[in-house]
Amino acid sequence: MSSDRWRQGANIVFVISQMMFGYFSQITGLGLPIDRQSAKFETPVTPAGYTFAIWGVIFLGCVAYAIYQALPRHRGDRLLRRVGWFTAAAFLGNTLWEIESQLHGMTWLSVGIILFTLAMSGLAFRELVRVRILLTSKEHGFVLFPIGLLTGWVSVAAFANISQACNASGAGSLGLAVNDFAMLLIVLAGLLGLAVTIWSHGERSYAYAVVWGLIGVAVANHGKWDNPNGTLTAGVMVGLLVLGLYADQIRAQLRFRHTTSNRPMTA
Repeated sequence: MSSDRWRQGANIVFVISQMMFGYFSQITGLGLPIDRQSAKFETPVTPAGYTFAIWGVIFLGCVAYAIYQALPRHRGDRLLRRVGWFTAAAFLGNTLWEIESQLHGMTWLSVGIILFTLAMSGLAFRELVRVRILLTSKEHGFVLFPIGLLTGWVSVAAFANISQACNASGAGSLGLAVNDFAMLLIVLAGLLGLAVTIWSHGERSYAYAVVWGLIGVAVANHGKWDNPNGTLTAGVMVGLLVLGLYADQIRAQLRFRHTTSNRPMTA
């Protein structure tokens, strides 16, 4: 079907564009690099700089996925048909976000774009989790892993973008103390990550990306911002996410103990 070729092609085009347009300002001379734009409006919700190295892993995973889904033998694959347009839209969203953030900084438009990216990658992730038990090892490695990683990281990045847009637009901390507003967003990011982790029965690709982002937030609060409450808040959310990873095992163990304790004694 021609629509399958369009879907495969869209993923290839946009997976390349999301890597290339990270250098939009250097290529065109317009705007400023993302790290310089972000530095102008950093907040305690912005992870430490080293954590953004995860984009290298995400991009490589997305390239592997794009190549995998583009193979001729996968053209009519039902799973890839279900998630393919969502992933292409997520890669397009990343591309648009990179352009907007380099041209205009951390704006409310950039927030809208990153939320669109999160929604698209989240819809693909949802479809994959629903059939995870049926996935082959290749589908786990080439499809679920990169999409889960992308969704998890953007889950944290969206809240950082919101905090920076508030700062850049003059909205500040919406009437709250700066550190209190930061802690609120950190908690919201952590709770979103926890809810999705539990819903996905501990899908590690998603949870590890969220944990990585929140550890970066904790490090930034401990060092750059000297904000012990922010460090503690991010640390608590990391601990809850780790528990969420093992929620199924914990429930099963509690159920087993309950059943064993209520088993009638035999002579």
